[in-house]
Amino acid sequence: MLRPHTLLGSLAFRLLLLATVPFVALTVLALDRIESQRDARDSARTLVQLVELRRDVARVYAPKNLERISLEALARVDELGYPRPLVLAATGTDFEQILGDNRAEFDGAIDELIADFGWIATSNGGTIASEMGEIRESTDRMREAIEDHELETAEVAAVFARLDEILADALDGDQLVTMLGDEPVVSDGRVGAERLRPLVSVVATAGRRGTTLMQSYIYDESSERRATAFGADARHAQAVAYYRSLLEPSEQAELDDVTDLLLPLSLGSLDAANGFSLDAFDVDAIRAVADQLSSHATYMHGLGEYVDAVHASLRADAVAAAELADQDLRRTWMLLVGVGLSTVVLVAFGILATLMPLRRLTRRAESISAGTIDPDPLPVRGATDIRALTRTTNEMTAVLAEVERQIQRLADGDAEGRPDVTLPGTLGATLQASIDRLHAITSQLQSSEALASAIVEGAADAIWTIDPDGVIVSANDASEVLTGVPEMLQTGRPVTDYLSGLSGQVTLQAADGHEAAVLVSTSTIDSEPLPMTVVIAHDISERLDFEQQLALQARRDALTGLPNRLATVERIRDLVDRRERAAVLFVDLDGFKGVNDLRGHGRGDEVLRDVAGRLRSVVAGGDLVGRLGGDEFIVVTTRLTDPTDPADVADLGRRLIEAVERPFSREDLIKLSASIGIVMIDDQPDAETVLSEADSALYQAKHRGRRRVEIFDRELQSAVASETETELALRRGIEADELVLAFQPIVDLATNRVDGAEALVRWQRPEFGLVGPNDFIHIAERSSLIIELDRWVLERCCERLAAWRDRNAPPPIRLAVNISGRHLMEGDLVADVAAALERTGADPSMLEIELTETHLLGDLDLAVETLTALRERGVRISIDDFGTGYSAMNHLRHLPIDSIKIDRSFIVAARVSDADAAVVDAVLAIGRSHGLEVVAEGIETAEDLEFVRGRGCDRGQGYYISYPLPIESAEALMFSMLTLQHA
Repeated sequence: MLRPHTLLGSLAFRLLLLATVPFVALTVLALDRIESQRDARDSARTLVQLVELRRDVARVYAPKNLERISLEALARVDELGYPRPLVLAATGTDFEQILGDNRAEFDGAIDELIADFGWIATSNGGTIASEMGEIRESTDRMREAIEDHELETAEVAAVFARLDEILADALDGDQLVTMLGDEPVVSDGRVGAERLRPLVSVVATAGRRGTTLMQSYIYDESSERRATAFGADARHAQAVAYYRSLLEPSEQAELDDVTDLLLPLSLGSLDAANGFSLDAFDVDAIRAVADQLSSHATYMHGLGEYVDAVHASLRADAVAAAELADQDLRRTWMLLVGVGLSTVVLVAFGILATLMPLRRLTRRAESISAGTIDPDPLPVRGATDIRALTRTTNEMTAVLAEVERQIQRLADGDAEGRPDVTLPGTLGATLQASIDRLHAITSQLQSSEALASAIVEGAADAIWTIDPDGVIVSANDASEVLTGVPEMLQTGRPVTDYLSGLSGQVTLQAADGHEAAVLVSTSTIDSEPLPMTVVIAHDISERLDFEQQLALQARRDALTGLPNRLATVERIRDLVDRRERAAVLFVDLDGFKGVNDLRGHGRGDEVLRDVAGRLRSVVAGGDLVGRLGGDEFIVVTTRLTDPTDPADVADLGRRLIEAVERPFSREDLIKLSASIGIVMIDDQPDAETVLSEADSALYQAKHRGRRRVEIFDRELQSAVASETETELALRRGIEADELVLAFQPIVDLATNRVDGAEALVRWQRPEFGLVGPNDFIHIAERSSLIIELDRWVLERCCERLAAWRDRNAPPPIRLAVNISGRHLMEGDLVADVAAALERTGADPSMLEIELTETHLLGDLDLAVETLTALRERGVRISIDDFGTGYSAMNHLRHLPIDSIKIDRSFIVAARVSDADAAVVDAVLAIGRSHGLEVVAEGIETAEDLEFVRGRGCDRGQGYYISYPLPIESAEALMFSMLTLQHA
């Protein structure tokens, strides 16, 4: 390898150094420019926030003023004991109507300020969010009090005085102003950022003008109140004049259009009848002020629209400035990257042209020195001297590789012919002669080895030579090993001392008493003076032991050592044939899948072995405990106290469940239970019927809540027959097109608009009426019929999607279809979806496939492959009932999905359970971290709706939003794009 001093002095290193110098210089200049451009971008972005802050504050003032005026006026009327209709008739001003119309605008303005700038600190030591939250609570309380005629004007004044302080804090306490400076820079030069605060001042003084006008309307002390009203009017006029002076002439006309909406205060009207007050119920004066209030309300609405337009214009300029700064920053980065790539290319060229060829030659020399010959020639590249050196190295390597190849041939035993390649040169001739001699020696060794191998092979079995009387004449080494008797001691003894016979499978008796099964064959040899017999004995004891083990294993479960399915069925068949009274208990573990998912299959195997031991400990001797496979076990007992009363068998079943439920270990906290189905062997025709009835009883145990014992009786037999009848009727119903669909609308919680639906299947069964899915889906799930049902639903849903396309349905309406786990695991879901889409011409992006997480975890690899294929076709994928499985959260990142649905059980329980509310928060956090849409199911009350909306769910469905509707009604709702009215 190259030494450090050699590398530093090489041409390649100097080229690298030369290429690096300009790159470093350009990098320093580019980084300085990048820093400057980043500052400009940050300044523009901060200006955007400043404009948005001023806008949000300004939006509060107008509705705040109307809220205060309405509440204070109504409270004063109630304090004086006047009937509200009388005041309305006298003044022509309906404050209750103003209050109701203004509520949404006032609440929305406060919520927007909290959402955008809730973090800003207030003079009280809190934040905008906390202070505004208290204002919202106070406002709601005052609205309730005004409805009950119990609100006091002092409380109204106090609440809105605090609101004015908070709004002032939002402006004066803003750190963004300090960050921006006096004149923030935007894309088209310096603009009037200094107009923002004067504009808010215009809105604020307009609000105070309305407040003081109202107070002069509802209180005594007319002269003082009038002075306050005219003072507020003057201050507002001054604020308007100052703001107008900052505008261009073309902009002033827009402001004048707004200010023309305001009636100037009139001393004559306000001073009519020697002053006015609500106490005196001066109708003329009150009407004059009411006109002023009506004019002021109109003006406030116009001013609000003008302020929004001004802020929108300033924000657009600031956003454009930020985008321009970002573009400059990206261009500089691209320049820096381009220079870097050019330098890398130059460096790579130097390495490829000089350093790489030298490194290859060095490694080749090192490998030859280490005794490793690489026959592949090195590429001839680089300078002329390097090329010449490379060619020489390749020739030398070729010679050495050929020598190595020929020697390896001889070492592998290929000595049938002479080497077929002659080595070049004098050195080659010398090496060739040595190889030739080695070839001759190898041939002789192979001949000797063949002879020795024949002798060893012939002596693999025990061989004796005996005379006509059966006396041993000679024995080989293998006979010594087999009998444990040396050859010289065997000679002269009858061979029957060791063998029980001289033909076929016999027993060999060893000297130590050990017996072995051997296969004996004999042959007679003509010899002088007497013919001899050769006896060959081949030890087959290991083979017999192996065959015995195979026979045992064929009837034993390899994991638990229990009788397997074959042995269990044979036992039941024997009992059925002999008409012997017995009971079969079909045991299935509850929750075992979670052990494999959470602890691994190794721990799962340990648990199965432990369960097998527990079951054996409960069952009496002579009874059978077998394992059918997976987590299914069978207990067969003939020890019945009363063959006609299965109560003692049920008691045995409960004891088996108690044994399974005992803790497994303190470390991993594994907790299992079991469900058991029992059948009494009576007059069943065969063992398969017994197992089928036991399986039906087990199904009922699981269906009724698990951790139960169910006995197959006439009632259960009738239920099974009923389900069988239902299955056959459902099969005919699918063929006869008796199924119908209902759509349950799904709402976008951010916009309150219906943007999709979930397809739900119903069965219009003849003579039964409309049958819900709970009465037939589980029956279909137990057979392949569920796949046919899924295909039917897919076809009908795709037909509706195609119809929506033809009527120009407004996007993004989607239709969700629930798919069975059996369809995913056993059917060809991708082909079925593709066939439905192609036949109908439906838009795949409007179709959403829903699968439960437990179905996906049954075969994760198959699920990933299938869902990926569906998404490549444009179909959306959703996980239904999320959070109810064992480990979907762990595998979520592997699944190609678009959305998750929070199971309705968590939404319902979250009303009273902090733990379930935390689960909802966790699911939302998971969805956001993976970029997934989160849908809340089971919204049944207004509280549920506010809960999921407050938590940030994207979409929702449930009975509170809409029950499942016939297709025509659901489509009418979706295409009208109606908003949710319950909120």
